Amino acid sequence: MTPSAIDLPTKSKIITWEKLPDDFILPDEPVDNNLQPLLAAALRESLELAGLILESMLIAANFGLCATVKTQTVVKAPDWVYIPSVKPIPSGKIRRSYTPHIEGEIPTIVLEFISETEGGEYSINPHYPYGKWYFYEQILQVPVYGIFQPKTGELDAIIQKHAAKSANDFDPAI
Repeated sequence: MTPSAIDLPTKSKIITWEKLPDDFILPDEPVDNNLQPLLAAALRESLELAGLILESMLIAANFGLCATVKTQTVVKAPDWVYIPSVKPIPSGKIRRSYTPHIEGEIPTIVLEFISETEGGEYSINPHYPYGKWYFYEQILQVPVYGIFQPKTGELDAIIQKHAAKSANDFDPAI
């Protein structure tokens, strides 16, 4: 495993971008709301029907996003993620997870769907294993993080004005 040459400091955290080893065991968290797969499929289908999906994109549900923070591997699997440009994978290989900066751009949109069980969607825990909100906003610096309440139809969207599009855009003063 060769880490990226880019180490991004963010408030005393050292973040590196390392591809997960093939034998890394990804968390197997169950989907505890039968609407989650339907919502994810509807989002993807609406983009597809509008002709907005390109081969270079990654649109996935419950898919591991990875970063290494202070030598600890952190993996979060949002309910839905949109990444506009990823590097292609070799023929016959399956993408098991995604590491920004190594495999392409950071995700542009990350969505969580609130379920019956509180899953920490609003958690800003700044310590390992890090809250979801903290991970997406401070570590990955995703431009749009949304939390959807299926029961009420409400969407809380957090839009970062200064999100880093790539490692070269990172500004540690943010």
